Formats: sequence, C-alpha cells, structure tokens
Amino acid sequence: MTNYLFLDIDGVVTQNARNGPILPEKVFLVNQLVQKAKAIVVLSSLRRTEALLHENESMLQSLGATFGLASETPFFEGYPRGYEIQVWMNDNNIKPSNIVILDDRTDMLHLENRLVKTDPLIGIEPAHVKQALQLFSGSTFK
Repeated sequence: MTNYLFLDIDGVVTQNARNGPILPEKVFLVNQLVQKAKAIVVLSSLRRTEALLHENESMLQSLGATFGLASETPFFEGYPRGYEIQVWMNDNNIKPSNIVILDDRTDMLHLENRLVKTDPLIGIEPAHVKQALQLFSGSTFK
C-alpha cells in the first residue's frame, strides 16, 4: 500500500501569513512524516497556482525538504479543496484510506476524516506528525 500526503504550504510550513516565509523547522517535521510514512507528496496548496511544481519543490528543498513533490492537485476556482483532492484521487485510482491531508483549511468535504488540521498561526507541530502517522496506520488519534 502506498501512502499519499496532500501538502498545503501556507499555515503548515509557514506561520501567520499567506505567502509568509517557509520555516525550516516546519519543513523538518514534514520530512519526518514523509520518511516515517514512506509517503508520496502531492501539492494541494494554493501556491500550485502561482509557481510550477518543480519551482515549489526547489523552494521547499532549498529550505531543507528531503522529499520531492510527485504531483499536484488540479485547481478549480470556487471549489472546495476536498473536491480537488478527490478529482486527483479518481484520476490516480487512490482510495481515501491511503491518504492524509495536511492543511490549515477545513473544506475537505467527505475527506475530512483524513485531515490533519494545523493552526494557521502556528503551522505543523510534532502532534500533527503523530496524528498523520496514526491515520496512515489505520489508528485513531488520541
């Protein structure tokens, strides 16, 4: 079974601002998650509309990311992020049990139970890594 991590950037590896600076200590936590889960990373951040996939990947790697961005979700103006993720999953024949969404937004529709929600003012924390790993393993978060 392959794990897929849908990664937002703002509010996950940044703090306090849309298009704020990416913090290496937050990227380190995503590195830990990706490595431990052996996850393939799919960019679901709005930043996918502002730069090419390889540009976003290079930016993250310049700040310490040890993972690559395998793909990105489509963008549909005015649609919930959960819809965009589901379209990508349909196109790639991926089941919800194989995904985790790391995001500060909540518009995940029927995929909300696969969401690890971060506080946009804080970003990812060690507890989020633990929660995501538990979701990948089929456990419930406590």
